[in-house]
Formats: sequence, C-alpha cells, structure tokens
Amino acid sequence: MKIVVKLLLMTLPIVALGVGFVALTISNKPAPVQEELAERAVSVRVIEARFAAIAPQASGFGLIAPARTYEAIAQVTGTILYINPLLRKGDILPEGALLVRLSDSDYKLAAAQARANIRSAEAKLAEIEVSEDNLEAGLAIEEESLTLKELELERLRKLFETGTASQASREGARAAYLAQLQKVQNLRNSLALLPTQRQVQTEQIAVHQATLATAELNIDRTELRLPFAARVDAVEVEIAQLVRNGQTVAKFDGINAAEVEAQIPASDMQTLFRQYEDETSGIALAPSELNKLLAELPISAQIVLKLGLQDIVWPATLDRISNSIDQKTGTMGVILRVDNAYSAAQLGTR
Repeated sequence: MKIVVKLLLMTLPIVALGVGFVALTISNKPAPVQEELAERAVSVRVIEARFAAIAPQASGFGLIAPARTYEAIAQVTGTILYINPLLRKGDILPEGALLVRLSDSDYKLAAAQARANIRSAEAKLAEIEVSEDNLEAGLAIEEESLTLKELELERLRKLFETGTASQASREGARAAYLAQLQKVQNLRNSLALLPTQRQVQTEQIAVHQATLATAELNIDRTELRLPFAARVDAVEVEIAQLVRNGQTVAKFDGINAAEVEAQIPASDMQTLFRQYEDETSGIALAPSELNKLLAELPISAQIVLKLGLQDIVWPATLDRISNSIDQKTGTMGVILRVDNAYSAAQLGTR
C-alpha cells in the first residue's frame, strides 16, 4: 500500500507538468490561415439554337433490278435456222431486233393446203349456183308438162264416164300424170336442199380461211423479235436445235429504267408523308392510298451505291408502294425508279 501511494505521489506531478506544457503550447499557437474557395473557369463552345424548317427523310436498303424483263418463248415448233450474232449474254440489242428464225416449211405447206381447200369450196359453191339455175329452169318445164298431163287425165276421165274411152286409156293417163308429178317433186326437193348445201360450203370456206390464217400466223411466229431495247441475260438455244412450242429461247433485262425496292420502316414513311396531310385527317398506311398520294407529293429521291470510299448516286423518283408490310421487321417496300439508267451513265462516275 505504501509503495502504491509513493508511485502516485511521484507520477502525478509529472503528468500535471506535461498537461500544463501542452496547454501552454496550444494557447500560444497562431490560428490557421483560411483560404477562400473560388469557382474554376472552363472553356466551352456555344452554338445558338435557331428555328429552321427541316425536311424529313427516310432511308432503306434494297436490290436494284430492271423495271422490265422479257422472256422470249417459242410459240411454234421448228428447227433454228438463224441466231442473231449479238444474242450473247451481256450484249445489248435494239428494239425490234431479230433474235432467231425457225424453219417455216411445215407452216407454208399448211397455208398452201388451206388455200387449195378454199378454192375447192368456192368452186362447189359456184356449182351450186349453176345447179340452182338449171333446176329452176327444169322445174318450170316439168311443171308445164305436169299441167298438160293433168288436163289429159281429166279429158280421158270424162270420156271414160261417157263410154267413149277405155279404162286402160284412163289408167295410162293417170300413170303418166303421177310419173310427171314425181319428177316435179324431185326437182322441188333438190331446190330445197340447195340453201343447206350453200351454207355448208360457206362454212367450209370459213374453216379453211381460219386454217389459212393460223398457218400464216405460225409463219410469222417462226421469227422471234425483241419488243424493246434490252440486255441479254441468258441464251438457252443453239443453231440447228429443234425448238418446241413453249420452250424458252432467251431472257432479257430492259435498259430504259431500273427499280429498287427499298425496305423502309413504316414509322419513317408515316413521318415523311405526315407533312402533306391535314393534322386532323391522319395518314392512311394502306398501299392503295399511299399510291394515290405519290403523284401529288413533291418528294425527291436518290439511290446511292457505296463502292469502297466512293458513293455513286442516281437521281430517282418515288414510283409506288409495295403491296404489304413486313410483320417481322415493320418495314414496307418503297419502289424507286431510275429512268434512262443506261443513257445517263457516266464513265468512271456511274
């Protein structure tokens, strides 16, 4: 116990002395300098916002294709006698160019036979006309003879009643009268058949004329010509080949115009067309309604083909709207048309 008291008596003065030194040091230390915080300046670029009219735009992607295509199909059967030297894939042929010529021998024979049949039917028709005249003249003579025999029969009947003529004479006159009546009836029947015979020959002439027209048409069909200027896409025949009716000879792509069916979101098309509609009427997205608006809307369009770092641009027109909206992507087909696609080409540019 004495030892503890002694330690306390020795420690307390030392602690009191340390505390007093610390308090003296703090009281004599100068206050810290306070620095006022300032806002940091930052350089910015300012653009003034102004009201301006902005034309809405819509873009999409699609594949270009010729506006017109043509597939030359044989309408008759025949062996190829001639093929245009320019009928090769990639070559361009003008409108009306002769593509191939088929053998027309069979069709010329058919036309000659039809002409012969027509002449034969016309001859029979002329024969009927002559026969009618002869029969009418013969009928007039036989009718006059019938009248005489009828008078003779009546005279002998009266004489037989008075007893001055025999029964054999009367029966003979009656038989002669009936025979003459039969001749007259035969002539009348022959005349009655003439209109039908004439009609039959007339119809035969019409049939043969149709056969002749078909043969002549087939002769014309042995030559296949191009209905419009086009580039050859494919050739499927060779010289001396037998081509059958309905067989494809060649395929062509028109060069006067090209089309692109671009797939554009329906919402973008609605925004594009909304500026031309009354605010309360709304926009009908039915393709038929949109097609009616196209002719009246001042919409410009262009087709861009990216080749590396170069963009090749064609001026185009908004021709029509496709017939449906893709349910998966929500896009609709917008068909752009480029007229004079080849004549407007520029070497090294487009």
